[in-house]
Amino acid sequence: MGHFMTTAPLALYGEALMRLIFPAPCGLCKTMLEIDERGVCPNCKSLLWKLRRGHAEGAVQHSLAGLVHAWALFSYEGPFKDLMASIKILKKRWLLALFFEEIRQFSIQQLQKSPYDAIVPIPLDPGRWLEREFNQAEILAAEISRSLKIPVKNLLGKHSLAEKQSRLSKKERLIHLRGAFFLKTKNTVHGLRFLLVDDVMTTGATAQEAAKTLKNAGAKHVDLWALAHTPPAAGNRTGSPS
Repeated sequence: MGHFMTTAPLALYGEALMRLIFPAPCGLCKTMLEIDERGVCPNCKSLLWKLRRGHAEGAVQHSLAGLVHAWALFSYEGPFKDLMASIKILKKRWLLALFFEEIRQFSIQQLQKSPYDAIVPIPLDPGRWLEREFNQAEILAAEISRSLKIPVKNLLGKHSLAEKQSRLSKKERLIHLRGAFFLKTKNTVHGLRFLLVDDVMTTGATAQEAAKTLKNAGAKHVDLWALAHTPPAAGNRTGSPS
């Protein structure tokens, strides 16, 4: 009978052995996960998905220079903020995989309607990248790229900022970010259409400045996709780790 054992049970046994040696806690509540659970426990996942904006509600109302459309999948509040803190501060980048299927579905249903030439992740400044060792926007952009078969291009760079954006008001963020981004490669954007990607859209100041950089270099059309968006009432306050 052993010769007829499928690979699925073998994989399950291997996973069970790994869990015995290296127990996996929920990324939010720290409860030990079952063998078939990934990232967060069912209860925490349910709490996260209550913050899902829905495909029909994914559009973000904005008046940001340089951007035509903006979308976000989740509301950046409650357990979602806690999860993003784990991803960024504790460097648990693998927790982003929780959202890959949602990203795939949204990309196919909404984003493929626009003929983008490239997907552009919003960059971190050098100090923040050294501190974190990864850019979550690049991970999200790669997943959209796989769904849409559109290339990711790291066209933008970001100068080091004197102060963290999370400590500033919306007006202060707009002033602080002026000139923060620069085009890394010349003569590559004129007449083209781009989708900016970020993890969290708070006031929109970062996305606006990034979009303006592309538009000033000749880009024809710039949209934004973010994993989460701070609710409008909270957007005027500080608190985003981005």
